Amino acid sequence: MTTSTLAGRCYRPHPAIVERRRQDGGFTLFNAARRSHTELGEIDAFVWERLCGGDRDRRVVRLLRRRFSMGADEASQAVTSLVEDMVGLEALHPVDPDTLTIHPLDTLERLVHCLSPHRPNAFPASSGPVDWEAVLATAVRHDLGGALYPALKQVGAVDALPIPARAIAVALHRSARLAAVGVRNQALEAIRCLNADGIDVLALKGTGALLDGELPFPQEHPVEQINLLVPASRAGAARDCLERIGYRTASAATPDHACHHLPPLLRRDHEIPIELQVEILPRGEARLLAAHEVWAAARMTAFGEVPLWLPSATHRILHGIAHTTVVDGCYAGGVLPLRPLLELARQRVRCRGAADWRFIIERTSETGSLHCLQTHLYAAYRLFGMDLPRGLDIPLGARIRFHHCLAVHGYRWAAALQRWMERLSGRTSDATGRFPFGSRMPGGTLGS
Repeated sequence: MTTSTLAGRCYRPHPAIVERRRQDGGFTLFNAARRSHTELGEIDAFVWERLCGGDRDRRVVRLLRRRFSMGADEASQAVTSLVEDMVGLEALHPVDPDTLTIHPLDTLERLVHCLSPHRPNAFPASSGPVDWEAVLATAVRHDLGGALYPALKQVGAVDALPIPARAIAVALHRSARLAAVGVRNQALEAIRCLNADGIDVLALKGTGALLDGELPFPQEHPVEQINLLVPASRAGAARDCLERIGYRTASAATPDHACHHLPPLLRRDHEIPIELQVEILPRGEARLLAAHEVWAAARMTAFGEVPLWLPSATHRILHGIAHTTVVDGCYAGGVLPLRPLLELARQRVRCRGAADWRFIIERTSETGSLHCLQTHLYAAYRLFGMDLPRGLDIPLGARIRFHHCLAVHGYRWAAALQRWMERLSGRTSDATGRFPFGSRMPGGTLGS
């Protein structure tokens, strides 16, 4: 089999597929609708990446021969085999090259217009053609696959989706909703157990959002792990309590996080680990927000008959911003964190008057993180139309960082330059490298 036997076709991944690069050069492909996965080796990962990037199959053969010093027949067989396997699993399908001409930034524009509580400021209103498969794929890559359908339904715009895209959007929504219910029940079981031992529990991050009851669409907050803050003096007792109901240590905590949380705990019948935290942020960023501050301002509530604590609006917002910009380093990695930005824009609407923005600005300024706050708020303003807090100046550097992330999102050369700079500096951003279904792989293969 040679290159001449290939049809010169273009291919596109299923919108529900999202890939994560492994350290060995391979890919793990996740199907967010089916909550399944499959593994690709280094050569298959290269072929997949080039095909999904818009290269025709014949060109991929030539690139494969050059990259891996392969013969023509061997390279052609590698491409053909992967295409046949992925098409058979409905992870890949051939497309007309003309459908690939819509720019990624046009796709981003359509997505933020669908999800935004306000009109975005980064893009003018557009009436051009819409590539709904690409819109769905972008949503899935940013953990927003379950959010698109309810957002369109809320404004009566579901009919704008073609029937195939609508079916995918509904499947993503149902899958995300089922996952959210499972995580919520798991968290409530753990909190109930801890309460029985007299241990106060404060739900953080996505766990807190699921248990707050104020969110219209809790499935918009996919939870990778259950974050529970417990008093430092009761951390050991809390771990023992969860071990009594079947949880076991999943992995050792890294040195940087030794004072931040206990090693994650997993149970055989659950995919999501529980992380018992004694501080809010890792050691290097602990000055931004301390656990004793969060406890002092927390409010007591109950979900059903299970009492728990939730952080104040101010601390929830500051915690989210700190994790996205400082701990995860999204903007330094050229990543547009769409989900945290959307959450922030909606929190700004819900918590108007309840959040102390002066405290947030002063605290980030005191700890040398004001530039992170400025970039994040400017991105929320440009993408989702969020009102900027009074007294916050947006310097040129924050605007440049935002437009750099837009370029990385929309242009191959900018993304390649970002990866080259990361390799040169010896660091890589993990802002997009997390598993969307928690630290343990979900059961089943991609086609199951």
